[in-house]
Amino acid sequence: MKHTQEEIEKKRKIAEDYDLHSQKQHDLGQLHEALLASQKAVAIWRDLDIAQPKNDQIQPELAESLNKLAIRLGKLGQHKEAHAAAQEAAELFRKLSENKTQPNKFRPQMAKTLNNLGICMDKLNLKDAALQTAQEAVALYRDLAINNVNNASEQDLFGLARALSNLAIRLRQSNQPEEAMKRDEESLEIMRELAHKRRDTYQQPLAYSLHNMGRGHKHLKKYQQALIVTEQAVAIRRELFNKHPEEHRADLARSLESNAEILSLLDRREEAKPLAAEAMKLLDFALQHNPVGLHTQMKETIETCTLSWRGTELPAEVTTIYDKFMEMHEKNKKGQNTQPPLES
Repeated sequence: MKHTQEEIEKKRKIAEDYDLHSQKQHDLGQLHEALLASQKAVAIWRDLDIAQPKNDQIQPELAESLNKLAIRLGKLGQHKEAHAAAQEAAELFRKLSENKTQPNKFRPQMAKTLNNLGICMDKLNLKDAALQTAQEAVALYRDLAINNVNNASEQDLFGLARALSNLAIRLRQSNQPEEAMKRDEESLEIMRELAHKRRDTYQQPLAYSLHNMGRGHKHLKKYQQALIVTEQAVAIRRELFNKHPEEHRADLARSLESNAEILSLLDRREEAKPLAAEAMKLLDFALQHNPVGLHTQMKETIETCTLSWRGTELPAEVTTIYDKFMEMHEKNKKGQNTQPPLES
């Protein structure tokens, strides 16, 4: 069915509004609402793409919207669906990048999409593919930065830093901890520089790089170095949480759990206990909105609590939260086959 130009512009505006609404809901921690809006945006972009195939204005918007959809799905634990959306987005951007008249136009979006695709692959335990995809994302971002060595955009540098952090995770999973640490160090150096220039914009990603660096040091059993950067990540994430609790609750809980684990490994369990308990309380609240997506994080946190209270019983407040989580998790598993899909 063909659309008039007026109809096309109207549909574009609606799709753009849905994409913006999805981002706002995501930032507020309203993950289901963010997913619904993202699904509606993709449906409209797809309809426009069918009506105007190979349109060099519609296809990039569809690919970008698909990548955002993949992120929303992943946050809710729908990893197969997230992988499919990210894969489609990457394929679209790869085709767009083959345009000989503008070969570099879509390379930044391609790199960003590959970075997300690697994360999706990892969630499905596709470790080799995830590593290769992460390496391709870093290579693309590095090429963008090198080609603009005297005028590299903040977004390209930011993308490179995030891609390096994710590559470090993949390398550790592939038993290459020293190579992973090199990527972590490069990522953190870039992110510190960006945060120094624009603190409010880059505090959150700086905390991400610091957190990953801490995990890298812990993997190498360099616990004192791990503690230093992890405490820095906690400080930043606590500051962000105090300003926007819904957006940063799970991240703060993650860094508190890591901090508690490292303190326990340094045999400083009395210091670790309140941090581990605080992480559990934060997750208890966050799980009301996302019981599936936070499943792995809750398991890691209860393991850290067990380490922190080694040789003694866990406090009632911790076991009560964990028991409630397990009950929610079992109910969710039973309901997966009976509940209608989120898309509407």
